[in-house]
Amino acid sequence: MAGLVTTTSRNGKGSGYADGNPTFRSYITSGTILKPLGCTIIVMECVGAGGGGGGSQDDAGSGGGGGGGGGAMSRMSFNASSLGATLTLVVPVGGAAGTAAAAGGIGGVTTVTDDASSKIILSAYGGGGGGGGNTSAHAGGGGGAGTALAGTSGATGATTA
Repeated sequence: MAGLVTTTSRNGKGSGYADGNPTFRSYITSGTILKPLGCTIIVMECVGAGGGGGGSQDDAGSGGGGGGGGGAMSRMSFNASSLGATLTLVVPVGGAAGTAAAAGGIGGVTTVTDDASSKIILSAYGGGGGGGGNTSAHAGGGGGAGTALAGTSGATGATTA
């Protein structure tokens, strides 16, 4: 799965959404967005891209690879006046699938940058790639680790005699 950024904003006074009509937007591609006019609060969520599944042991599909790990999710509320007029979103694609008996790729990091300060204000790391297939075992990828590190790739399954 590709990364994702969502924003919910509210116009007017107050800190809750119960008395107003929030605006929800979802972004699945990278780009620059404008801060909504008159907005007082912005809640943003980032989801890191998922890791790719591990490749099977051979072309016949025996010894399937492990599944890729899910990307991390992070959420933060911002006072809109503390942000610049534009924000840059980096929304990566998911990790590549593994080839024969190889681990899948690690999912990319999703970020939101405040263009006025050039600082990343929110990020979520991608999931780990699934381990490469083997006739006996295959490991799934590690999940994304919040704002710390990307998930790790699963180990290739052990061979038994």
